[in-house]
Amino acid sequence: MASLVFVSTELSPYTAGGVGRVLHNVLLAMDPSDRCRTTVVLVDVKVDAVRFQVDFPGANLVSVNTQSVDGCRHEDGRIHPPAWAYTDTPQHWRSAVVLRALQALAKSTTIAYLEFPDWGALAFCTLQERLFAGFLSDTRIAVRLHSTHTVLLNMEAWSVSRQDLSLIDLERKCLRDCDVLVAQLPSVGESARKIHGFTPEEWTPRLRCHAPPVLLDHRIPVVRSVPAHGGQPIAFTSKLQRIKRADLFV
Repeated sequence: MASLVFVSTELSPYTAGGVGRVLHNVLLAMDPSDRCRTTVVLVDVKVDAVRFQVDFPGANLVSVNTQSVDGCRHEDGRIHPPAWAYTDTPQHWRSAVVLRALQALAKSTTIAYLEFPDWGALAFCTLQERLFAGFLSDTRIAVRLHSTHTVLLNMEAWSVSRQDLSLIDLERKCLRDCDVLVAQLPSVGESARKIHGFTPEEWTPRLRCHAPPVLLDHRIPVVRSVPAHGGQPIAFTSKLQRIKRADLFV
């Protein structure tokens, strides 16, 4: 049976971050038959394989270490430029290492669906290899919208470096070349479209809305709302960043 593959630099409960929590919830909400044909390609995160099986029964794990000295060598002996060659685009290097991991995986399984997060342009080299050489030409490649570096720079008061501008280009190319754009809400997809400068004609037909399931780890979900009152405590369970809009939440 063809595989479902998710590439990520985060995965709850092993790392912090919303990207990893979304993937955690998606994996656990899957039908067990789908989870058994699912592979998580986890980038630069050390996870015990036994614990992974306990947490996500049936799923497969591929660990990718972009710091490995062997990361620039293809299986057929060809050499890719080493990490130090990417002075302004370290994310380009990481995406190249991910590409080689996916090339190895594709030799043992047919990949039907491949999903990347938008931040960090991990999909870049894989998508370019498809355009150049037909790699994974029959695979549906998706990019899930969390928040690209481009979106963050539009919201946060950060200085912009040459490395930032390079990453912006890489991320936008991923959004342009993928088959599917996954957004939690239509408004999220529309906001990302405007920020990245895509026309509705090239963006909207590829947009799919998928609100990831919400799972609770340590308590039973409530069945009714708590009556509001003036002394009620309010918890904002995220980073205090402008883009998170804690002020609007309160």
